[in-house]
Amino acid sequence: MLFRSGKDYDYTEIEPNVTGEYRIAPGDKLEMQVYTNDAYKLVDAGLSGTEQVLGAAQTLTYLVDFNGVSRFPLIDTVTVRGLTVLEAARVLEERYDDHLVQPFVQLRVTNRRAVVHRGNDQGVVVPLTEENMTLMEVLGAAGGVPATGKAYEIKIIRQGREGVEISKVNLRDDSDLEIGNIIVQANDIVVIESTLENTPLTQLAPVFALITSAVAVYALLINTRN
Repeated sequence: MLFRSGKDYDYTEIEPNVTGEYRIAPGDKLEMQVYTNDAYKLVDAGLSGTEQVLGAAQTLTYLVDFNGVSRFPLIDTVTVRGLTVLEAARVLEERYDDHLVQPFVQLRVTNRRAVVHRGNDQGVVVPLTEENMTLMEVLGAAGGVPATGKAYEIKIIRQGREGVEISKVNLRDDSDLEIGNIIVQANDIVVIESTLENTPLTQLAPVFALITSAVAVYALLINTRN
């Protein structure tokens, strides 16, 4: 079975409602807006139209390449890999300070996502459209726990600071009502274990069902003719 771990595997404990600041990685798409006069445009937008805004008229995205570098208007290339969104925004403000008056940068990652494997079903890619989406919200967006899924055995696989971490969650545990509020992070893999083993027999079950239906239809036609 996909992502199976041993019985004695040392799972990582995961705390509900604990957010982890996402760090920018290669392949991320960044949406940026740059305001001058230290964001005066944001605070007092209705009083003055003279402030310059980069990216406000149209939404532009900037790809982080394999080396963790992205190219921006006026300032050319900037290494953003490993930075949080806030840290990257501060770095960009420092670079834009040579070109603009008191620049203020708004930055966000537009392609944050998680993958949910629903038992033996096909994996579902869930865009993390909101900050701090919970496990229940992500499962709901993926179609919920299937009838053959184990709600009491859900694994969350994520890249930690010291390597891959795997946590196990039991949504049927009534003693911990906060467990469904676990925050899903970008690039997490959520695995719902299935009650059905993915054996050759289960894989051939649809074929057997088709053959049985064909035989039944054939027998019905023979009986009709007689």
